[in-house]
Formats: sequence, structure tokens, C-alpha cells
Amino acid sequence: MLTPAEKSLSSWAKRVWSCADVPETFRDFFQTLPNVETDFPYTLLMPAYRVGFLRRAKPKLVCSLGDDLYVLEQDNGELIYTCYPIAHISTIEVGRILLKAWVNLRGVTREGQPASAAFEFNAVGLNLFDPILKQFRGYAEGAAAGDLEQERVKFNYLLNLNFKFMNYGRFTILPGEQVTYTLLQPEIGQEVARLLGRGFFRSLSAAHLSILTDKELIFIRDGDSRAWGYGVKYGSVWHYLPLNRITGVSLAERADSNLWLSIHLPQNDRVSVLFAAGNAHGVKLLINYLEACCPGLEVHGAGTDDWIDTAPSHPLARLS
Repeated sequence: MLTPAEKSLSSWAKRVWSCADVPETFRDFFQTLPNVETDFPYTLLMPAYRVGFLRRAKPKLVCSLGDDLYVLEQDNGELIYTCYPIAHISTIEVGRILLKAWVNLRGVTREGQPASAAFEFNAVGLNLFDPILKQFRGYAEGAAAGDLEQERVKFNYLLNLNFKFMNYGRFTILPGEQVTYTLLQPEIGQEVARLLGRGFFRSLSAAHLSILTDKELIFIRDGDSRAWGYGVKYGSVWHYLPLNRITGVSLAERADSNLWLSIHLPQNDRVSVLFAAGNAHGVKLLINYLEACCPGLEVHGAGTDDWIDTAPSHPLARLS
């Protein structure tokens, strides 16, 4: 019988340093690699992780080999591995809520097929994914620290609007990136009932911050809260989309006048984000800047012909 501490440790993601540390079920893959004994690739093991009461995630292994990312898992006793060329990964989502962490990636395999992979584990091991995430995001070694500080200053306007997102934005930007535009969207709620003068609200969308740089589009949002009312927010979720994987953008107006912004990716994939109707101008500017960063970008949606404007001289959005 495992102690509570041992149970917790068994759910942590782990770095695998050598063939000797690789679980038996995954060793066949590594035996095919050249120089694996002297030059072992960066490898992470995600043990079986309980997700709720009824589902348990299967153990998986992630291996970074040059410009490829391999995901290995066992299915009915058979070892299955999928190769994702890092240049063909369209988006990576990283989330942390209390002790739960996850990394989801979507893209195109080496064989040209759309695919996705999901990893869930104890949040203690989240930083182990940093090298993989930096490679995916195009981390520039040796970029000047002074330049990074200049980019971080661009988030200072959030000081009195959302201090948490100001810090998230400042420390999400990588050295060498240039921030082009940011847009804050507070939580969106909908009143569904009123009793004794008190309104009861349903949350439609958590608060989120959009960051457009010269390399990527980033969405940072609050972690899930209660579906009804405005509950306490625990943790946050980061969504990274390289600009060279964005094929189009569309804007759709909902019946309640709120706006769905959809970022289109290869293989008919997309990432959609909800904005309030009152933030329409900021959303349109975001699309303008995105179009300027991605020549040939397809733009579709409600009233697009009416609002393709010249961008203002100051690229950072401020909510009044």
C-alpha cells in the first residue's frame, strides 16, 4: 500500500536520463536510435495519471530528437509512436490549475496526417516541458536582456487593470521577441435570473489576454471557474500559435452580440476565443495587426470589409 506521499510522487512527470531509466514497455524504440548510449535525447515520462474518478490517463513518453518530437504510448500491449516535426506543430496549450497540469499539442505528423497529443500530470513537473516549449516557440539563445526588458515594459499599462495578466505577459515573452499588440478581455458573464434585487450570472468566458509578437500569437486565460457566478480562479492556461502556422482568421457575431474570433490552422484546425461586444474595436485592431504580420492571411467574418483600417501609431491596446 502506497503512502499519500508515494502516491503523489507516482503522478509526477520525470526526466529520463538514459536507456537504463526507460520503462521496459518503451525500450524497443530507443534501441533503434544511433548513439543513444552516449547521446541520449531529451526525454520525459508521464506516468499513469488519474483524471477524475472514472478515467486514468495512460503512461506516455515524449522524446525530443533534433527537429522532431516523438510521442510514445502503449495500446493493448503494442508500442505506438507518433512523430511530430516541430515545424509542423500548429499549437501547444499549457495549463495549470492547483496541482493539475497538462500540455496539449496539435499539428501534422511526419506522414502528413492531422494529430494531437495530450499529457496530464502533477503540476510539480510542468517546468520539465520548458526546453520543448522553447524549441517550439523559436527561443533565441543569447538575445540581449536589455531588449527583453523593453518588451516587458509594454505590459505596464495593465498594472491597474489586471495585475496578474501584467505579470503573465511580462514573463511569457521570450528574449528576442517583439510585442506588436496586446488586448485584455475581462471575464464575460450573462445574467440569467434576478431574485430580491440580486442578479445571478453564468460565466461565458474567463478573462484572457491576447499577445501578438513578431513570431507568435499567444492567448493567456484564467483557469476554469464555477459555471454559475464569478468564482475564484485557480491557475491559468497558455495557448501558443506560431505565426507561420496561421492560415486565416474569422470573426463571427453571436446572438448575444459577443464575438467569436477564430484563428485558422492547417488541416481545418482552429482556435476560437470569445470577446465581448464592447471590445469589438480592439478585436478588429488585433486582426489588422495579425494581417500585417502574416502576408496572404485570409480574413473572413462579420463586417470585415467595413473595418480594415490603418493601425494606430501605438500598438498596445488599452481598455477604457
